[in-house]
Amino acid sequence: MVQILRASYFTEDTPVHTLETICAATRHIFTIGQVGGLDEF
Repeated sequence: MVQILRASYFTEDTPVHTLETICAATRHIFTIGQVGGLDEF
Protein backbone atom coordinates (compact mmCIF):
# COMPACT_ATOMS: atom_id res chain seq x y z
CA MET A 1 0.00 0.00 0.00
CA VAL A 2 1.31 3.42 -0.91
CA GLN A 3 -0.37 6.73 -0.07
CA ILE A 4 1.17 10.00 -1.24
CA LEU A 5 -0.37 13.36 -0.42
CA ARG A 6 1.25 16.41 -1.98
CA ALA A 7 0.15 20.02 -1.74
CA SER A 8 2.00 23.10 -2.88
CA TYR A 9 0.87 26.69 -3.04
CA PHE A 10 2.20 30.21 -2.67
CA THR A 11 1.59 32.35 0.39
CA GLU A 12 3.03 35.85 0.07
CA ASP A 13 5.28 34.66 -2.79
CA THR A 14 6.64 31.80 -0.66
CA PRO A 15 6.27 28.22 -1.87
CA VAL A 16 4.85 25.82 0.69
CA HIS A 17 5.18 22.05 0.29
CA THR A 18 3.36 19.35 2.23
CA LEU A 19 4.14 15.67 1.79
CA GLU A 20 2.65 12.61 3.51
CA THR A 21 3.93 9.19 2.49
CA ILE A 22 2.74 5.83 3.79
CA CYS A 23 4.48 2.79 2.37
CA ALA A 24 4.18 -0.85 3.36
CA ALA A 25 7.41 -1.92 1.70
CA THR A 26 10.72 -2.62 3.39
CA ARG A 27 12.57 0.47 2.20
CA HIS A 28 11.87 3.42 -0.07
CA ILE A 29 13.76 6.68 -0.58
CA PHE A 30 11.82 9.81 -1.49
CA THR A 31 13.71 12.88 -2.67
CA ILE A 32 11.74 16.08 -2.20
CA GLY A 33 12.67 19.57 -3.37
CA GLN A 34 11.87 22.18 -0.73
CA VAL A 35 12.38 25.91 -0.46
CA GLY A 36 15.46 25.57 1.73
CA GLY A 37 17.13 22.87 -0.35
CA LEU A 38 16.79 19.18 -1.04
CA ASP A 39 15.55 16.66 1.54
CA GLU A 40 15.79 12.88 1.30
CA PHE A 41 13.33 10.62 3.12
